Amino acid sequence: MQTATTTPPVTSSIGRLYESFTVLLERVQPLFALAMRAYVAKVFLLSGWLKLSRWDSTLALFQNEYHVPLLPPSIAAVVGTTAELALPALLLIGLAAWLPRLRRRSARRAFRAA
Repeated sequence: MQTATTTPPVTSSIGRLYESFTVLLERVQPLFALAMRAYVAKVFLLSGWLKLSRWDSTLALFQNEYHVPLLPPSIAAVVGTTAELALPALLLIGLAAWLPRLRRRSARRAFRAA
């Protein structure tokens, strides 16, 4: 059984400052997470595009540098490049799922403020 606990109202100026800072962080956190996902998707997409555009260098890297166990270097290069090109798209599709959530959250805040 859970009991609801209420926090006492903040009366000190440091407490009010802390409370307003946590509210600000709660509002900014979804946007920051969204920006980080977009940045990671960009990095992987550019890396995959570079591997695809310089295929001979990619094969040389997989033969000499990236020693992938159980896979021949040519297959490992194809799998790695495909992953770096496809997974950012999946990450961005995940970003699309965040947009309605952000709209709902802002609508709830507007409803509470009214």
